[in-house]
Formats: sequence, C-alpha cells, structure tokens
Amino acid sequence: MQEEDNAVNRRKLLRRAGTVAAGLGVAGAAAAVSSSPASAAGVDGDVGLGTESNSGAATTTITSSSATSTLTLANTGGGAGLVLTPAAWPATPAGGAIGLNPDGYLLYGFGDGLTGAVYDTSWAYMPVPLQSPQRVLDTRSSSLRGNVLNPSVLDSVGRLKDGATLHLTLDDHCFFGAGVFATVAAISPTASGYLKVFPIDTPEPATANVGYVTNQNTSNSVFTGASWTTLYGGISTGLSIKAKGTTHVILDIFGFVVGDLFDVAEQAPLAAQSLRAASGSAKSSREEARKNFKRAW
Repeated sequence: MQEEDNAVNRRKLLRRAGTVAAGLGVAGAAAAVSSSPASAAGVDGDVGLGTESNSGAATTTITSSSATSTLTLANTGGGAGLVLTPAAWPATPAGGAIGLNPDGYLLYGFGDGLTGAVYDTSWAYMPVPLQSPQRVLDTRSSSLRGNVLNPSVLDSVGRLKDGATLHLTLDDHCFFGAGVFATVAAISPTASGYLKVFPIDTPEPATANVGYVTNQNTSNSVFTGASWTTLYGGISTGLSIKAKGTTHVILDIFGFVVGDLFDVAEQAPLAAQSLRAASGSAKSSREEARKNFKRAW
C-alpha cells in the first residue's frame, strides 16, 4: 500500500506542471523546463521531465523533508545540469534570489535590496608572487632600458632627468595587471630628491615612494597600481616613474595583482612562454596557457 501511495503522490506532483525551477532556496528562478513528463518511474522521489518548454509566469514550488538538497539536477547527455540565462538584475532582488546579470556575473539577493556577487576570477583580483624577482629596469645598462617607452627623458648616460617622468611597459611579464609589488632604487643621484611610482597614464600622486640625497643609493619597497593605456600603440600593464633630482633608477618586480593566474607570464607553461617570445603577444601567451594547461584546483 505504501508503494501505491508513493506512486499516486508522484503523479499528483507531475500534474501540478508549471515551471519546475526553484529548490535550493531559489526564489522566482523560472526556467524553460517541461510541463510534460517523460517518465515518473524510478526511485521514490525521482521525477523525469520531458522536453516541452513552459516559460509562463507561474511559479512551481517543490517541498520536501529531505536532509539533503530539495532538488538535484543531472544531465546524462553531458550538458550542464542547469543553465541560468543572463538578465537584467532586479533593483530590489528578493532574499535568496540567484541569477546572472547581463555581464555574466553570478549574483544573489540578501533581501532589502542588497545584492552580493560570487567571487569570480573574471572580475576579482589575486596577488601572484614571482618565483624569481625580475629586474625590469636599470638605467645604467642599455640592455635593461628596453622597456622604457619614452627614452628621451633619459640623459646621455641613461639617468632619469630632474622633473621628468619615465613610462615603462611590463607587458612582457603581465597581461592587464591591476597592481605591482616591486622595489625601486635611486642610484648615484646628482641632487637630493625623490622618486614617485604610479600607474601609467594617470595623474601624478602627491606622495613619493623613495627619497634620496646627493650620491647616496636609496631603495624602498613599492606596492602600486598598474594600468593600461592607448599611448605608444597600446599597453596592457604599465607604470610611470617621476624623478625630482636626476638619478639612475632600478626597478625590480616580485609580484603582480591580476584577475587570473595565467595573466602572469611566469605562471604560463613553457609552450605558452615560447609563443610569447615568437609573437611578442602577452595576450596570446595567456590564452594559449589557459587552453592547454589543466588547473589542479
């Protein structure tokens, strides 16, 4: 008798039709699912859905006393068990609501008009240290001045001139970096002064990163933002360095803040680094790395 009652209850549930979505605390997540079941057979509680679409305004509620999830979706065909279509997120989402906005960000509602966003590396950032610090600038050496975009700010021996601002590309090391961890040094300055390190193509800050006096070598750690610019043909990650007092400058990079691990060239597989060397493209290197390297997490 119990088995017959269970079968009857399943048939009653299927007759309710509408749109089967909700479950898992989701409010108002009407999706294109079936109102015509393909099968109601199986273990007690199983519901088989057909392929007919029902996108009406009605809401279907599934209630259970299960100690686990109320609704589990599986696709034996290999596709996604659930697809959320991006839509305009409501100004005052209901508490427990979940969905994708037009930009593809996964959002959820706290209630009272508050909205949270799920951490996603498409927009959130992470610090990525380099295994080996990289010297990206040493104005004493012509071979280490290659990343300087405006060499006219250097004097005849390579020193950064008093009052001049040097623009530096870091595209060989990072793709769209949001921040840089570095050490900046003033070497053999000709007069007392200071260095300012800041994102390329942005206003000069009021504060300095390192101060110095004549003929005294001075260094300091720097954590600064980086930025992109359309200047010089387009730069994805760049810094500016301004000098007050002519001096040689050294900049060593030991980490970046990025949105994806592979935005840092050192993290890319060797094949991608080879592609970077061949094409000169940081973007191509990152895309190749993400395509061929399976993450361990």
